[in-house]
Order: sequence, then structure tokens, then C-alpha cells
Amino acid sequence: MKIKFLLILIFLSVKFSACKCQRDVIAQDYFDSDVAGIITIESTYGNEERNDIMSGVRIYRAKISFDKLYKGNKFEELVILGSTTNARSGGCEKLVKAGEKYLLLTNKNQNGEYVMSLCSSMYKIYDNNLNEVNKYSKQFHYLKKNKNLFKDLKFVDYEDKSEGWNNIEKNTTNEFESVFGKQIKNKFGVYKVKIDSENNIVEIQSIKKIGINERKMLTLIKKNIRIEENPNSEYLLFLDF
Repeated sequence: MKIKFLLILIFLSVKFSACKCQRDVIAQDYFDSDVAGIITIESTYGNEERNDIMSGVRIYRAKISFDKLYKGNKFEELVILGSTTNARSGGCEKLVKAGEKYLLLTNKNQNGEYVMSLCSSMYKIYDNNLNEVNKYSKQFHYLKKNKNLFKDLKFVDYEDKSEGWNNIEKNTTNEFESVFGKQIKNKFGVYKVKIDSENNIVEIQSIKKIGINERKMLTLIKKNIRIEENPNSEYLLFLDF
């Protein structure tokens, strides 16, 4: 989901504060970003306030190293909203610590800085999970190799109406996982869809198949996926399991 982000409301200097993020799917973020890679936080330092961004905004800096570079050029420092000791979620602040690893998709701002926040395309990789890293590597390799297929349409966010809560195992679930089981784990697919005036999918075409039972997959997509975009239009779906 976006990783291209918008800080819609940041009120840090008054009593009321709120943060709202709007995200795209990771595939669209990959194409929109200048740099994409797996990074390690080496150190954090330099708490200060920045009035050039917005009055009273707290920032600090993080030295980083790249474990993998999928796109763009390496750099050594991030500017992050917050402080090295805490983060205010209402101000879209983010707390990172030395030793942590992240998937990072980002762009340089007009001052030549890479500024990150709670809304940014920066996803933590827990316990140095190599399966997760390999999953991203496969996805970005596919997107890079086939980028010409996607230049005319936009990858969009979606609502999966099959999502639910398992009270016994205390975790989220959805119909895709219930139908296909463990064989769907870490798989991804790309689909071209057309939505009607009520935002329901009326046409669907497989660009990259999940690779299980495609007929059943297409049925579940049309049944459960809802896209809140301009009606009667075509879009791209990136489904990541």
C-alpha cells in the first residue's frame, strides 16, 4: 500500500494533533521512488527542531547502510520526524533504532535530503527475516523486468472484503488464505481490472498469475476486492500474500 505518502495533518505545536497517511501499493511505490532497497540502521543522533518544514517539527538523523539495492543510488543518511528516544504518532513521527532493518522506498526532497516519517515507505523487517527479503527481491526483479507492461496504468490500493478475525488463533484471516492454505504464502500476482460505476470489478485479466488455481483466484478477486477509485476505469492490482 502506498508507500508514497501524504502528511495530511500535522499539528505538533497545539493541543490537538492528528496524523493521516495515504498509501499506494508497493508496486506503485517502486516505480515512483528514486531509491529502493533493504537498509540497516547503523546509528541515530542529532535531535533538533526544524521550522523550515513546519513550526515545531522534531527531527533526528539516522546513519544507514544498504544490504540490498533494488533501484537508484546508495546514500548514508536519513532525516526522520521525531526524536531518538520517542515518537508522537499524532505528529507522524517515527522511531528507529540501531540494528534494525527496513525495506525503504524513497525520494530526495528539494533540499537534497531523504526525509522519512510514520507515513513513509519504510517497512521493518523483523528478526532479519530472509524469507521476507527474498520476497521483496523477487517482486522488484519482476517489476523491473516487466516495467513496460505497466507504464500506461496505475497500481491502486484496494479493500479486501474477505478479511476477518480468527478469535481462536487471535489473528487476521481472509478467504484467499482459507481457500488456498499455506501454498499461497509469499506468492504475488498482477492483474488488470476494470471497475463499474459502483467500484465493483467487472473485468479482470491476469498479467502475472499467482500460480495455484487461477480460475478460482479470479473468482475470489471479483468477489472480494473493491477499488475506491474513479469508476468505469481500468487499473492494476498487485496482490501480495
